[in-house]
Amino acid sequence: MAPAAPVLLLVLSLAAEATEGYHKDLFMDSAYELTSREQLYAAEMLGLSYDALVTSDADEQNEVMVASDEDWNGILLYPDGAPRYRVIYTNGGSATNHGTSLGEEGRDRVRDFVDGGGSYTGSCAGAFLSMLHYDIDDYEANGAWEPYYHLWPGVGDATYTGGEYHDIVFDDPHHPMIAGWPSLADGLVEDVYHNYGCRFDPDDPDNPPDTEYLGINDDPYAPALDGWHNMLAYKADEEAGRVVVTCSHPEGADSGEKLDLTAAILQYALDGQGEPWPEKGVIDEGVPVEMSRDHELLGDGQYHHWTVDLPELVESAELAVTDLSADTEIYVRLGDRPDRMDPLSASAPGADSVGLVLTDPEPGTWYLAVYGAHEVLNGSSYTVSAHWTVFEDTGLDDTSGDDPSPDYRSASRRACGCDAGSTPLGWLSLLVAGALLRRRRGAAGPARSSNSVEEGVQG
Repeated sequence: MAPAAPVLLLVLSLAAEATEGYHKDLFMDSAYELTSREQLYAAEMLGLSYDALVTSDADEQNEVMVASDEDWNGILLYPDGAPRYRVIYTNGGSATNHGTSLGEEGRDRVRDFVDGGGSYTGSCAGAFLSMLHYDIDDYEANGAWEPYYHLWPGVGDATYTGGEYHDIVFDDPHHPMIAGWPSLADGLVEDVYHNYGCRFDPDDPDNPPDTEYLGINDDPYAPALDGWHNMLAYKADEEAGRVVVTCSHPEGADSGEKLDLTAAILQYALDGQGEPWPEKGVIDEGVPVEMSRDHELLGDGQYHHWTVDLPELVESAELAVTDLSADTEIYVRLGDRPDRMDPLSASAPGADSVGLVLTDPEPGTWYLAVYGAHEVLNGSSYTVSAHWTVFEDTGLDDTSGDDPSPDYRSASRRACGCDAGSTPLGWLSLLVAGALLRRRRGAAGPARSSNSVEEGVQG
């Protein structure tokens, strides 16, 4: 009998759409040995789209988070290793048991997620998992605790205190995490539940000096809590995401200041995302680049960004994405990265190629975004290329040294309105009014007008 499918609850806030370039905004880990939380009120308050993994079966969990036949490197990462979500939220429970169940490969998925720019949040067990160890003496004797993620290279302390309700006091109510939240303006959050969570010591010299310690526990009846810091934030570098965790449990509140505190934690983590999506490279004229190896493939809803440097006096330039294994869209902009809101685009659903023709384009750096308009978790392959010609009357030859192929010439004629023939590519042509004649004749004139978009995309 085939095993049951993993229980992945797709919890989507009604008004929420995923941020461009990500599958969803947030992944909530409610899996093995963690609280089986299906709804995160703070995420919905912020308008975030999110997935919640709710299962008590470690094998089902690992099919989703680590690897399966349909998803070779797990739900957290795109095939090329980029974060598939903007932030992870990890529930309370047993940190050691949960981390152990993921194995080293699963824990590496979380580390790669944060190293690649995704942020991390968690409560109680989620906070323990972020650190190196929960006991300084054992850490000094034996090193980092293996089941943890080691996202914050510091050591907290276990409180061994459960069933307590305590206040949290912020000594700096103007800190950017809570500034702007009216209910937190007084620097006090009351009656937060604590159940065997951790605590943090800002005076520990072995912890990273750039750690932000936030929120002081106020509970005179619980000496293991009173006066210790409840939260921390840490960002290793500009490329990495921000880690923001709490040792207690404000996340279950559906209203009031505890809801606002959880939302503030999530927002501060999101504000600390690393630089997303490094450029894949520069496309040279006439040199196609094949993206077909496992770590190069284009994920679902993901962008791959490329640049093309067009010289002066280009008559026609074609940007093509061919050898497609799944539906793909392309977007182009001069001087800055485009996205799906950009009008300079082309798509050809079901086709194996899609392309754009730029007629008399402005010189400079053009940005090409290749977008995965598919649901293939293992990603799709493609080949990207650029080809252009210069004006014949400049005395310059085609920069490739060869005449354009018939396909390129045909595309150029269509861009000028001279050829209405069909093509396997989805084409969008960009026209510059008046500039073509002025440059052919060498006539002086005012600066060229901005590119206009020819209506209709074939393909």
